[in-house]
This record gives sequence, C-alpha cells and structure tokens, in this order.
Amino acid sequence: MAVDSILYSFPYIGFLLLFLFLAYTEEKYKIYSIRIGMFSAFLNVIFIGFRGYVGWDWYKYELAYSLSKEDRLLDIAFSSTYPGFLILIDVLNLINENYFFLQFSICTFVSIIFYNLFSFYKINVSAGFALMIGFCLNIQIDLLRNILSISLFFVSIRYIITNQFKKYILINLIGFSIHSSSIFYLPLYFILKKNLFNLFTVIFTIGIFNYWFIFIDVEYFLNIIQNFSPFLIEKFEAMSSWGYGNRSTQNLNWFILKLLAGIVLLYHYKKVYIREPLNIIFINLTCLNISSFLLLNSFNNLFIRFQLLLAFNVIFASIILLKYIKYKKLFIFIFILTIILSLTQKYDSIIFKYHNILFSSDDIEQRKNTFGVVHMNQISGK
Repeated sequence: MAVDSILYSFPYIGFLLLFLFLAYTEEKYKIYSIRIGMFSAFLNVIFIGFRGYVGWDWYKYELAYSLSKEDRLLDIAFSSTYPGFLILIDVLNLINENYFFLQFSICTFVSIIFYNLFSFYKINVSAGFALMIGFCLNIQIDLLRNILSISLFFVSIRYIITNQFKKYILINLIGFSIHSSSIFYLPLYFILKKNLFNLFTVIFTIGIFNYWFIFIDVEYFLNIIQNFSPFLIEKFEAMSSWGYGNRSTQNLNWFILKLLAGIVLLYHYKKVYIREPLNIIFINLTCLNISSFLLLNSFNNLFIRFQLLLAFNVIFASIILLKYIKYKKLFIFIFILTIILSLTQKYDSIIFKYHNILFSSDDIEQRKNTFGVVHMNQISGK
C-alpha cells in the first residue's frame, strides 16, 4: 500500500481517536456525561453530515435529488423500488434543492436516533459513535437508504423487548419502503430473545470448515473432482466469476477476527443470557453477523448484504461484552488497533479523500467533476 494512499484514511482515524477521548471523558466525569454524549452526536453530524463528494454513492443520489418530482415518478425503477425514500427526497427537496442538504438531513436523523439508542441501552454515547466510525463508516458515507432502514430496525428492537409485534412490523415495513433488504428483519422478531447458544456453536463449527474448504483448499478439491465430474468444475468456475473463492489477505484477516470474536461471544454467551437477558438480542445479532460471514462468503451479493444489515449491532455487543472480559485494557488496545488498521485498508482510495464543505475552500464543482471522472473510471476499470 502506498504511503500517500494511507493518508486518505487519516481524517477518519483522527475522528475515531477524538471520539475515544470523549468516551474516556464521558466515563470519567459522569456528571457531564449527557453533555459530552450530545457533543459527540453533534460532532458526528459535523464530520459525516457536512462531507462533500466523498465515497461512491453520492454520484447516483445527487442525480436522483436533482431530478424534478415528475421525472423521479417517471423513473419506474426508482419510484417502484423504494417509494419511502422517494417521499423523503420530495419533502427535503421542497425545503432545499442542494444535494448536501439531503446528506446533512439523513446524518442528523441517524445521529439523533443512535444518540437516543445509546442512552436508552445505557451505552457510553461517545464510544458508540467511535465504533460507528470503526465498523459502519462505509454505510454512513455511501449507503443513505441502508442506514435509514437499519436505524429504523434498531428503533424497533425495543418492541421485541416489550412484545409489541405490530409496532415492530410497522417500523420495519417503513424501512422496507426505503430499502427492500429490511424484509430480512421481519422474522428476527421471533428468535432474537431466545437462547441460541447450541445453534450458533453448530453454525460456527460448520462455518469454519466451510471457510477452510472454500478459501484455503478449494484448488486441492477441484484437482480431485476434475477427474470425476467436469459438470461440477463448470459450476465452480461459474461461481468464481461472481466472487466464489475470493481468498484475499484482507478477507483472511477478517476471518481471523471474526473467529476470535465468535469464540469470545460463545464463551460469555450464557453469562449474558442469565444476567442480561434483554441484551442477548445484540449478542444474537452479532452471532448472525459472524454466521453470515462464515457461511455466505462464497456468495458475494448475499455476503455483502448481510454484513451491512448486521454491522451496527457489533457496537452494542462490544460494549456489553466489555463488562465480562477480565483483561479490559489489553482487549481495548487490541480492539482499537484492529479498527485503525481496518480503516487504513478500507479508506485508502482517492474516492474517500475526506472533504468538509464547512471548512474547505476547495472549489466544490471542480471537485465534483474530478471525483465524477475518477468514480466512473474506477467502475469501468480504467
């Protein structure tokens, strides 16, 4: 990795460290914890909500936002696929036609939701926003529809706790109107409060062998079966064309991290279930995250979708588990180091070069045109 490309990740690492400092301050000075938590939410809006042309998806969202209401309705794919988001765009467009207002509004809405969620579940608010940078930055920057539907799901979790099925379904159907992947959340109502220790033990065991088979020794397997069934070889080659057998170093690193996380989760699972039965919801969600990584890694589209849908629960589970871990300082150090290394790997492209419209004197239109060209060139492989 080139040194200059690592520099693109520095602003994100800087804000991560700032949030961690605020988390320490919030924990130490309890009397000011509410104010510090609110300040962290405000900082998240400043950092994420006022970003300029950063990431991939602004290209299509700005285009949609710039269309007239009539043109958006004529776009059948747009209007029929996510009508809830279409209504949101129409309302915000009446207030301000600048695309950056859309980014700001969504980020503000999400920051308020997660501030309230962290407070409701008695989680250090600043630590929560730090982990949002560490684990969910790509969703905050790029996936405007996803983050809205995911936020609504986390709002609906309290209705699992209180057994209010209708309210849970209603909120997630609203999320479904924004992004269709929210349909996955509907059946979770029936399982997230249950003790699934034995099920996840079996899934993790199968998943580890599945990962070894696909990503470590698949070529050895193919050499064996090619003498018996050319048809199966053709099937494997077809799968590989859309992500089957992607054995990158980064993927292997994530496997090691997910494996270690899974061991920690299962080790403390029964303690959490007995002492904090309501928090088992977030432990189960994180176990589902790891399960989808181990079992769906060979199916690229499904893998990516489930990892996105189940990313935010890691924030809650990490802070919950911290209570049960003996060597807390060592765990926190390794945890932070892992997040920082992950940020340097994920955000090393010029596409993610940070830009804030409040403080930068860059010509916005020039940057838009430049990044638009870079964006399209990277898509086309030029």
